[in-house]
Amino acid sequence: MGLKSGKVKEVRLRCWEEAVGQCKAVEQGEFEISVLLGNLRIVFPAGSPEAEVLRKTNDGWIGKKIGLLRTNVPRTPLLARLIK
Repeated sequence: MGLKSGKVKEVRLRCWEEAVGQCKAVEQGEFEISVLLGNLRIVFPAGSPEAEVLRKTNDGWIGKKIGLLRTNVPRTPLLARLIK
């Protein structure tokens, strides 16, 4: 199942869900922060622990394949990895 070109699907990860894809953008708004992976926009509330992780770790992601894994671990609510 794929998305038609140009259509972006907004996704909110549940605990232990992972999204993988080529990072096209990291966008910060007043109420949310999002990462565009291919045609998926992964969204987190601006004040969430996951958003704080994204603000600290998103350098150099544009154009690279990354994985975002949401956890239920308080010290590491979001794991981000570069995929080679």
